[in-house]
Amino acid sequence: MLEMDKFYAGFVFVIGVIGSYLLGGWDLSMQALGVLVVFDYITGMSASIHEGKLNSHTGYKGIMKKVVIFIVVGAAYWVGKLAMGDGGKYLRDGTIVFYAVNELISIIENVSRMGIPVPDILVRTIENVKNREKKVQEDIPPPTEPPTNQNKSA
Repeated sequence: MLEMDKFYAGFVFVIGVIGSYLLGGWDLSMQALGVLVVFDYITGMSASIHEGKLNSHTGYKGIMKKVVIFIVVGAAYWVGKLAMGDGGKYLRDGTIVFYAVNELISIIENVSRMGIPVPDILVRTIENVKNREKKVQEDIPPPTEPPTNQNKSA
């Protein structure tokens, strides 16, 4: 039994090291995102139980969405590293902040579904972040069409 415990501990360690490498490290921003993802999942399941709508399919979909969040963070890290070298961490951190804010919004929605009051300052802060994000998105110019080959030879 002790040998099996060591095997599982070693397996979890190796998965953790590989995951940390692929995600660009396990710093405070990743820890915060990890905590928020877990909190969102728990509050979402709790709200579904409260409403009598809990089912395993929805739970599995929720887990897969959380896994994909970390895949996107890892992809942002590697694309940023490729494009900007050591500065690529900024793209990763921006992606983490985006998902962290979305997770917090979801937590607040889940808590509200259970009829638990949410502090006004938290609601106002989320609204401010949403407005800033909308402003930033409005300031980004739309992608341009690639040039077409207008030099047609006969």
